[in-house]
Amino acid sequence: MGSHQRNNYVLVKILTNKATIMKNVKLFILAILAATVFSCSDDANPVNDNNDTAINLLEETALDASTVLDNLKINGATKKAGAPTPNGAISFQLDKPTSSAFLKTGFNIKIKETSDAFVGVYLQIKSVEGTVADGYWDITDISSKSSPVKTKTKSSNRALLSKVGRTGGSITVNFLDGIAPGKFCYAICVYDGSGNISQPTEVCIEVENWGGFSDLIGDWGFISEENIENGVSGGVINVGEEDCEESSFYCNNISPPKEVVYQYCDKIIALDLGFNAAGTYLVNETYDYSDIDYEASQINCVAVGVNETYDYRSEGKWAYDEEEEVLTLIEFYYEEDGDSETIPDGEVLFQGPAFLSNGTLTITDTYVEDNYTEEYILKFSKK
Repeated sequence: MGSHQRNNYVLVKILTNKATIMKNVKLFILAILAATVFSCSDDANPVNDNNDTAINLLEETALDASTVLDNLKINGATKKAGAPTPNGAISFQLDKPTSSAFLKTGFNIKIKETSDAFVGVYLQIKSVEGTVADGYWDITDISSKSSPVKTKTKSSNRALLSKVGRTGGSITVNFLDGIAPGKFCYAICVYDGSGNISQPTEVCIEVENWGGFSDLIGDWGFISEENIENGVSGGVINVGEEDCEESSFYCNNISPPKEVVYQYCDKIIALDLGFNAAGTYLVNETYDYSDIDYEASQINCVAVGVNETYDYRSEGKWAYDEEEEVLTLIEFYYEEDGDSETIPDGEVLFQGPAFLSNGTLTITDTYVEDNYTEEYILKFSKK
């Protein structure tokens, strides 16, 4: 994913940690985007309902296991004949396995760090009727979320992990053009350097079609956001209004160091979203924020303000899971303050629920960690 990595965890943190907003503001857009997206329309439209039904029915198609196996694109993987033979001598656990996949982009497989150490993964494909494809993928290029175990060398982590093993990680499985909307299952097991192979875990996947929710089609504009921390509301911030918080820094060129208190603010000037029937979306945002120039502020122990404007544009595909009521935005191209990037396989820009009530689209995004809960209520209106 390179420098353009994002995830839903950061999406929530963006809204709480304004000090990092310049790095993560794009994710804030995403959360807002999702806000624009889901709804149950108040107006019945038989034509739209029929189109949505046709799209959703395609997602119920049982995909051929061999076709799926032959149309996977996995870095660091080799397709082999036959099937692995587990002995159950090691074990692993999947980390919140997803049940959704997307055309081109595919899906991710995450393995918990509490798993036994392993050096690779075997991946088999089967149809929802139970037919197993002949062959499997042997995957050794696994993104690590943990440090190598039993390390006795100064080699790079990747080299170490390939020899010693890891206790967790993730795999990106992209699709070639031969995979259509529909359903299939995969069986995954891990193996170590001593020939031990875990028992497999099976997960069934639905490949989402693009679009599929006609009430979303059109242009939407951001209205407001409300932040609720541990049940306490921080108030509603409307579009165009500043949201400011207090912070401080220590001036270290005097003794004893002096604490300087200042405010930093952010403001959404415009956030426009467009969704069409072909399943594509377009996002344009203008965002103002203020902070301080830390080095300049150190000179005279006075906060020296900096004001900047952020511009962002994103293009990609959207999909709606009618069973889970979850909207997913897959980004294939973006422009950010003069820079741009095309993402051939796409990246998940946002994934989350939303609903429509009285013409207002609302999304509630919740983050929970230990005894801390943070909730954002974001609202949009149709133009």
